[in-house]
Amino acid sequence: MNDPLTPSPQTIYTKSQLHCYLKHTGRPNPDVLPPPTLTTLQELMVYHLARVPFENLIIHYSSHHSVSLDPEHLYHKIVERGHGGYCMENTGCFSIVLRSLGFNLWNIGGKASATLDTNGLDRSGGFRGCGTISPVPLIHEIVVPGTGTQQFRLLNQPLKRQANRSLLFWLLQTKNTSADPWLDVYAFCPNVEFGREDYEVMSYVTSRMHGLIFTEMIICVRCVLSTELSKEELAKMGEKEDSEVRVVGRITLTKREVKRAMGDVSERLEVFETEEQRVQAFKKYFRLELNQEEQEGIRGRSTEIK
Repeated sequence: MNDPLTPSPQTIYTKSQLHCYLKHTGRPNPDVLPPPTLTTLQELMVYHLARVPFENLIIHYSSHHSVSLDPEHLYHKIVERGHGGYCMENTGCFSIVLRSLGFNLWNIGGKASATLDTNGLDRSGGFRGCGTISPVPLIHEIVVPGTGTQQFRLLNQPLKRQANRSLLFWLLQTKNTSADPWLDVYAFCPNVEFGREDYEVMSYVTSRMHGLIFTEMIICVRCVLSTELSKEELAKMGEKEDSEVRVVGRITLTKREVKRAMGDVSERLEVFETEEQRVQAFKKYFRLELNQEEQEGIRGRSTEIK
């Protein structure tokens, strides 16, 4: 029997796997493993957000409709097949990459906005289609930019429904313009480390319980990099053309439509009338290809376009 006080060995990817990951995400010089620095973390995060979509397709487009958090499965799905994943999949893979590169880190769990019960509560189940686009230091009341006029703020305080008022959480909030109210996104406490078994329970519920956003809605989001746009397109957004690779927008597919938000301008790109159109959009906008078995997996489900 394992001693519960003895830390379990942490999973790491091989050097060959790391090189393939870097090549897949488009980071320059993928044959050179970068050092574990803040600059490296910023670069890795930018490329990961653009190349690894936040998506829940496996819950709808598969024969088993289940999510695996096995590290080798995540590597195969994300790096070898070019798919993405939702919360525990994307951050799970990314954390293993960071640890394998020498970063000192530990995993924790977070509360989504639907559990926070504060002003601006998102009743859809916590998904706002947004997240920070760069590392954020744990500083109370720090404000960092998102894309366009979007901002993020961190607060260190008890949560509204919390009985133990001495326990402080880090609360991430966002707003799209300076005139908007701050809306809660996530809350987390870094003092409690989470293991794979904790994430397995969280993932099982969020991927299978009826009425939650991930089982009731198809979601696919990726960030757009400055290098994907022309000089003229950047100028229209008030962005300058330079050597810095940065996030300038997002492409979001939900239900029957796909939208693009570039800076402060949002536009609808397509509305789908058939399943075939939506499957083609996965490939066109996110480079996600579904095999025939996966495409058949959505037949008869409430999320199928009929």
